[in-house]
Amino acid sequence: MKIGLRAWIAIAAGWTALALFFAVSASLTYKSTGRPANWTLSIERSLVEWWLWAVLTPLIVWLARRYPLDTRWPVRNAAIHLFAGFFIAAAKTIADRAVTQRKLHWLANFFCVASGVDDYVGTVNPTAGFSYGDGATTSFFLPVLFTNANTTAVTLNINGLGQKNVLKMVGTALAPIDAGDIAAGSIHLLAYDGTQFQLLSVIPRTDINTPPHGIPHFIAPVLIVNQPSGSAVAWQTYNTLAADGIPATASAIILQVDWCATDTGAGPAEIQVRRSSADSAYVAASLCPLAVADVQGMSSQGIYPFKNTVGVLSFDYQSTTNFNGEYNIRLIGYIS
Repeated sequence: MKIGLRAWIAIAAGWTALALFFAVSASLTYKSTGRPANWTLSIERSLVEWWLWAVLTPLIVWLARRYPLDTRWPVRNAAIHLFAGFFIAAAKTIADRAVTQRKLHWLANFFCVASGVDDYVGTVNPTAGFSYGDGATTSFFLPVLFTNANTTAVTLNINGLGQKNVLKMVGTALAPIDAGDIAAGSIHLLAYDGTQFQLLSVIPRTDINTPPHGIPHFIAPVLIVNQPSGSAVAWQTYNTLAADGIPATASAIILQVDWCATDTGAGPAEIQVRRSSADSAYVAASLCPLAVADVQGMSSQGIYPFKNTVGVLSFDYQSTTNFNGEYNIRLIGYIS
């Protein structure tokens, strides 16, 4: 069947109008649920889908004219239409897959194997058509097998597309991954947000922000710090807990603080202990807070989490303002 230019224009215009109608509908649906409208993606997908029907329109019109149902052979012609419709639908489905797969390649079930330590390098399978995406209109969930454990903050470079930080959510903010969060041979789920990878997997811990339970064990007191009068002390790391007799199986340590000091007026002064200075979600209660210009002599004990990273047991501490006098921090036991 011969189709003139005007007919082709009419067919293309009709299917384009229908495509734009569904694209607008999809984008407005996204906006009504609080998501980005994704106008470009919606229009491209809709045009591809409906323009394929525009290409098939002449064949469908020819079948309708060649085998009408209002003849003396309605059953035969109906059977022809049934089989023709099946094959046309199959061809349309195959064409949809071939075209949209190129546009939606980030939704493929990619799997990445990352080697190295800390600055990991990975490849994905399948490799064809892979990109990080932009974290807005294109995004994906990527399972990654890490062959080695990490010892510090982590970056990942996939298929030579560039080294990107891998961050985790701590409280309400993204933060670098801690040493030991990734175990050798573990698989984690990541997503690229346009700037860095976000770790979506749950990192198992036994020492996070919950009161430790167990049996207290007391040891001969170990003086960790003796701080005389002076300025506030920035975060310090104490990493000889194992040598002091704290086993790796312990869930927390017991500290004692003796304080005899006067706040200089910049207060309130206090000592803070964390499993890591970067782990704001794991803040222990402050020790011995002093009100402004207060004078106190006191002794207090507390149970605090600590880090167990690649065989190194540690925790961090600081004092928050200037003071006169001194304080001591002693390790006196642990919770098993």
